[in-house]
Amino acid sequence: MSKLTLRLEAYERDARQLIAAAQSLADERGNSEVEPLHLLYRLVEGTESVQEAIRRAGVDPTDVLVEAEAEVRRLPRSGGSVSYLSPRTLDLLTRADGEASRDGTKVTVAHLLVAAAQETSGPVRDVLRAVGLSAPILRAAAQSGASYTNKDGGSRPSSSNEPQGDPLDLYGRDL
Repeated sequence: MSKLTLRLEAYERDARQLIAAAQSLADERGNSEVEPLHLLYRLVEGTESVQEAIRRAGVDPTDVLVEAEAEVRRLPRSGGSVSYLSPRTLDLLTRADGEASRDGTKVTVAHLLVAAAQETSGPVRDVLRAVGLSAPILRAAAQSGASYTNKDGGSRPSSSNEPQGDPLDLYGRDL
C-alpha cells in the first residue's frame, strides 16, 4: 500500500536527486509514469556507491544497465509531457522509508537500492535476477561499503559513532 504523501524532507539530497532523475528519464522516454525501473536505471547509471555495491556483489554494473535499458525500451509510451510516480514506485519509496526507519536515518541511495531489489515482480526483479542479484545480496554489499564523502571530495568509511546525515539538519537551528 502506497503513502499518499511523499515526505521529501525524510530523504538525503542524493536520494531526492535520484528520484528527480528517474522522473526526467521517464519524461525523456515518453513514459507517463515513473516506474521502479526508471529509478533502478538512474541508481546504477549515475551513482558510484551503487556501482561499487554491485561490484562487491560480484556483478558488473554495466550488465545491470544493459538489462535495464532493454526493459526501459519495452515500457509503453504516451503523448503526455510530464510523468508521475506510479503506484509501484510509491510502494518502493515506502519500502525505502521503512529501511531508513530501521536504520534510524534519512532515506539514502542505499535504501533506494535495497527497496528496488525487494520488488517481487516486474521488470526490476527480472533485471536483477538476470544478473544474479537479490535484496539480501545488495543489502549486504551496500552495508559492507558504507561510506560518506568528505568536504575534500574523498570518501572514507564512516564509524558507527559518527553522526549521519546532512550537517545542516544535524547541527543547524531553524530560527
